[in-house]
Amino acid sequence: MRILKIFGVSFLFIVLIMIIVALFLPGQVHVERSIIIKAEPSDIFAQINTLKNWEKWSPWHHIDPKMMLKYEGPASGKGASYAWRSGNSKVGKGTLAIINSVQDSSVFCKMEFQGMGSSHSNFRIEKQDKGTKLIWAMDSKSEDMPWLMRLPSRYFNLAMDGMVGPDFEKGLANIKTLVESTPKTATLPDVKPEDISLPATKLLMISIQCTGKELHTKYADAIQAMITYATKHHATLSGNPLGIYHHWQHDSFLFDAAIPINKVLKSFKEIKYVLRAPQHALKINYYGPYDAMTETYMAMEKWMKENNIIEKGDAWEVYVDDPESAPDKSKVLTEIYFPI
Repeated sequence: MRILKIFGVSFLFIVLIMIIVALFLPGQVHVERSIIIKAEPSDIFAQINTLKNWEKWSPWHHIDPKMMLKYEGPASGKGASYAWRSGNSKVGKGTLAIINSVQDSSVFCKMEFQGMGSSHSNFRIEKQDKGTKLIWAMDSKSEDMPWLMRLPSRYFNLAMDGMVGPDFEKGLANIKTLVESTPKTATLPDVKPEDISLPATKLLMISIQCTGKELHTKYADAIQAMITYATKHHATLSGNPLGIYHHWQHDSFLFDAAIPINKVLKSFKEIKYVLRAPQHALKINYYGPYDAMTETYMAMEKWMKENNIIEKGDAWEVYVDDPESAPDKSKVLTEIYFPI
């Protein structure tokens, strides 16, 4: 008993010492990294101010490309936000929101980590002679943590620069590579979208997650499977096949292959029947190979931003022409729809 008593007293003494020491440790932390990018401020700003673009460069998205994302609010600027959820302990769960942004100059964000409090980060963009300086900084206060974490967080503050700094460096390097390899805004094609209303549509869908190399084969196999199923149940196509793209990052794609049909069918295994509600959308006719569509999407994003139009949902593509049977790939027509 005497040994247990000594052990208990010693333990309480150590805890008391740690609490006293924690009171004198820094209650806030600042982490900052920067990089020079050979690009215009507007090109860098677009990658940060539009949250879906974070999927292309964020170091945490790279850790778990399959993490679940739910976007809310406008696509970009103040009020844009997303919630994330990952089974990877390095990513966890939380929300990120843009609380303010100044065109081509700065973006301020707030991150809420489930059960771990919040922090504020900011991106500052400064034009310089040799390019544009991008600064990524984070500020965190122990008082913003849950009550039980406030004192322990002061110890974490001592190591925060070493823990978060390398991730900032990776993110900045990713933005640099992305922006410097992306066609400049001045080279983007002119777009003249058509404002249309679409009726309710009966669809068969198969959800697909694959790499870029697998995309064409996976899509073709899914379309064939759905056509076979529809034919077996005396349904016919009421339009051209389409692809609804939910998420793409690096070499990972998540999308639905779909065909419109003329009658209601039951879902079967991976084939889902969906009645898509009437929609309001902007339509673009794109002519050319599929792997050159990026500039058209960028031009459309720029056009919607300039005209204060918010995209409400995922864009989809309708494949009017079959590139396999087209002698001139530059004349292959794909209709791209942006729900608004």
